[in-house]
Amino acid sequence: MQMNRKKYYIGTFAGIVIIVLILFWYFRMPLPADIVLKGMDSVEKINFGDYRDERWDYIYNIDIVDEKKINKIMGEFSKSQYTRVTYKNIINDGRYLSMAIIHDGTIYRVGINDQGYLNIDDDATYKFTKNNSTIFNELKKHLVSGNEPFYENDKTR
Repeated sequence: MQMNRKKYYIGTFAGIVIIVLILFWYFRMPLPADIVLKGMDSVEKINFGDYRDERWDYIYNIDIVDEKKINKIMGEFSKSQYTRVTYKNIINDGRYLSMAIIHDGTIYRVGINDQGYLNIDDDATYKFTKNNSTIFNELKKHLVSGNEPFYENDKTR
């Protein structure tokens, strides 16, 4: 009886250690952009929706169909790898960009903030492993600069 109890505790401890290691690997293993953003090679259109900063919400509705511009935007995402994080609402954490990426008839809603978080369809959140502010600023330059929003909202009123 004593030996069975000892085997039980050793087996339980080993199982817990294995589960902890698997979870650690799952959340710490860097993923390339083409796994995180499926269909990066066959994007048909990007619909840029909004840009938010600490004070203003700028609402856009810009369809980007030019292949060179799409490749530039998608190339920015490839400048980093990503790690999984538990779901996080990234909209109100500083500056934020939102867009819809359409490929093969499938629409992915993608949000990115200046702290290096990427949210896909409100159910998967990833963290950039490097270049988070550089990538955000380049995306902002491609999407916001030179475009007029059709609606602005002052959040301080």
